Amino acid sequence: MTIAQRLPTSVFDCDNLSTALYAATCPSYSTQSDCNADDACTWCQSGAVPSSCYAIETAQHLPSPVFICDKNSFELKADSCPSYSDSAACDADSACTWCKSGAVPSACYAKETAEHLPSPVFICDNSTYEEVVFCPHISD
Repeated sequence: MTIAQRLPTSVFDCDNLSTALYAATCPSYSTQSDCNADDACTWCQSGAVPSSCYAIETAQHLPSPVFICDKNSFELKADSCPSYSDSAACDADSACTWCKSGAVPSACYAKETAEHLPSPVFICDNSTYEEVVFCPHISD
C-alpha cells in the first residue's frame, strides 16, 4: 500500500490510486435506519462532512478521529493500554505506542490501534507505517 492510498479521501484526492476499496458501494440511503438495515452498509457521522451511508469495507478505512460509524468493526482501543501520562512509560509497554497529533491531545494507543490512525494526522513513536517517500520534483 502506498502512502497516497493511506491519505484520508475525505481530505485528499490523489490521481492514479487503486479504486478497489471503493468498488463496494451502498445505495444512496438517506436515513440512518435504512442504511444500517443493509448488512453491507453503515451510517457514518462526521463534523467535517454531512452524515452518509458507506460500505462497511470503505468505512473501516475512514479516519477514525473524524468519522464515527455505527457498524465499524474497528474501534479505537486507547483504553487497552493503561492511561500512561508520558511517552516514555507508554513506549516501555511493548503493546503500546505514544502518538502525537495537532488535532487531538497526545495519548498512548495500542499498536494495533495506532496502525489504523491516519498517518498525516498522527505521528507515533513505535509506528509500523512505512517511511514517507517524497517524489522528486521533475522539471519540464
